[in-house]
Order: sequence, then structure tokens, then C-alpha cells
Amino acid sequence: MKLNLMKTLRTMILAGCATLLLAAAGCDGSIKTVKTGTLQMRPDVTIEAVMNYRFSDGKWSAQEDAGRKIVCFRGKIREALHLAAIQTMIYERMSYDAYRDHYSDNGDKLTPAMREISQKISKLWEMEREVRYNNGKDWTNDVSNKIQQINNEIDSLTAKRKQMFVNEFDPTFWRTGSPVEFRWAVYPDGKRFELVSLANESWDKCPAELILELIFAK
Repeated sequence: MKLNLMKTLRTMILAGCATLLLAAAGCDGSIKTVKTGTLQMRPDVTIEAVMNYRFSDGKWSAQEDAGRKIVCFRGKIREALHLAAIQTMIYERMSYDAYRDHYSDNGDKLTPAMREISQKISKLWEMEREVRYNNGKDWTNDVSNKIQQINNEIDSLTAKRKQMFVNEFDPTFWRTGSPVEFRWAVYPDGKRFELVSLANESWDKCPAELILELIFAK
């Protein structure tokens, strides 16, 4: 499903938010202009480099549309991006209930296991705070080792919980190999352009700024 961003982008620019307006190097040809351009949130890398890194089978094209030059990129999501999307956009940015409500018809089966791990993590945090409180600032090696042991258990359970998301939602969310399409409108000066739409089967309910933030993340 295609996500139309023109009105959203203009609103964000006028509001002074993180803009999706892109600044490009002065190059001949609309496709080259976009390829060698950069995103303001990631000015250290070209759009072409990011597209090659995040998507396979990439193809670029350009056409005239209502008097505008439109540059289009089509490709397929790589596995690394698929996994990053699960971990970042679901696990770190959304609650499990939000995922279940928006993306899954049968996600309830994971809830008990997730809740059990979360409860264990909460108890470990309480244990750590108690150890710190009871020993003040005068820590012995035994106290330091105890706190480190608790933190290691928390890290282990947190990693386990994150892996459950990866295992459970592997087939569907930002699916590996699923096609994507980006469309940019090049300004008449041939040096500036803006993203006007992006499309993937999983993106219709994802905020555009999060999609771009994840794709262009270091």
C-alpha cells in the first residue's frame, strides 16, 4: 500500500520538525541528483549507498509527471533490515499490545510468555535497588559482584524477550524480499528534491518519519 507524504512533509517543514526535504549535490540528471543526495537526518551518506545497503535488486528510473521530474527507486527488503525493523519498531518503539492491535490477528499467544519474562525483570530490578539501598556507598567486592550478577541476568532476560519478537513475527513484519518503492520529485533547479511517497506492504500503518529513521540509521 502506498503512503502519500506530500501534505505530511509540507506540514512537518512548516512546523519546523525534522524535514524530509533533501539536499543534493549538483549533478546532471535527475536520477544522479537523487542518488548523490543526502537526508538531513543522515548527511554523511548518500541515498544511493543507503538504498544499496538496505535493499536488494535495486532499480532506478525517472519520468515526467504533471510537469515534474519523478525519480523512482524499487527494490526488496534485505534480511538485516527486516530484523532491525522487528527489534526497533516493535520491541523498542511500541508496546506489545500496540503491535497486537495494529498488525497481528493471533498475537495473543505470545502475551503470557512476554509477561512472565517482564515480571522476572521487574523483580530483578527491585532486588538490585534493595542491594544498593542496604549497602549505601560502602560497597565491598561481594556487593559489586552481586549487583553485576543481577544486571547480567536482566540483560540475558531482555535479550531473550527481544528474540521472542524476532522469532514470532519473522514471516510478516517488514518481510524479507518484499518489494519497496520510493518516489522523489526533483525541483526545477535540478539540485533539490523531496520524497513524495514510499510504499511497502508493512508501511501503511507506520509513521513515515520512523520508517526513514530506521532505514537511514547508522
